[in-house]
Amino acid sequence: MLKSNCFDGKNYTLLAMPFFRYALQDFDLDRLAQYGVEEINADLKVVNPLYRKTTYQLKKAKEKLSRLKAKQMKIVNENLDQNIDHLKKILDKQTNLHDSIVDWEKDIVRLELERCKISSHITVKEMETDERYQSIKTESKLFINTIKMIAYRAESAVANLLSSYYKKADNEIRMLVKEIIQSDADLLPNYEQKTLTVRIHSLSTPRANEAVSKLCPLLNETLTIYPGTELRLIFETL
Repeated sequence: MLKSNCFDGKNYTLLAMPFFRYALQDFDLDRLAQYGVEEINADLKVVNPLYRKTTYQLKKAKEKLSRLKAKQMKIVNENLDQNIDHLKKILDKQTNLHDSIVDWEKDIVRLELERCKISSHITVKEMETDERYQSIKTESKLFINTIKMIAYRAESAVANLLSSYYKKADNEIRMLVKEIIQSDADLLPNYEQKTLTVRIHSLSTPRANEAVSKLCPLLNETLTIYPGTELRLIFETL
């Protein structure tokens, strides 16, 4: 991480952002966030997958039955005042609907009986090998999250510096900071004077360029050294 000094009580952690940006490109930092799995405590009690599956099937069956009954009731209500000839025309439809309701009621009874025979919770070691729960690896993810937190704090620190220019637009300030971080810049090292000039390209609006021109002198007063070198960072605009 970049070394940074304090100025007016503020730690300009934005100066660490170029480091992380190039780390992503040169050291493939994103690949550190692996989403592999690892074994968990075999004696840990968890919800039985078979119990959960049966419960889900039972829930869906009850929902289907409710829809069929509602449809049946709607047909009855719509044909209360109809004559015999009309009722004969819808008889087959009502019969099929009734048969479906009976079938789903039987399925619900079957699923309820099956679920009664299944333990709701079991230990991991009691699960089938190919169904055992595993834990997602967390170490690399925590490392990446730490970097993201640092980046967010850097963004917040610079947003506070720009607040005098955007007093009533908090979202606008953060959008500006993101634009600064993501913008193109020329890197001009001077090994004799031990400096590394970061020349920020023009941004999207004159107002944004004016804000950056005010920000650069503040960042330069931190006398920050780029990591792994003796070069002092100097920020400027085109």
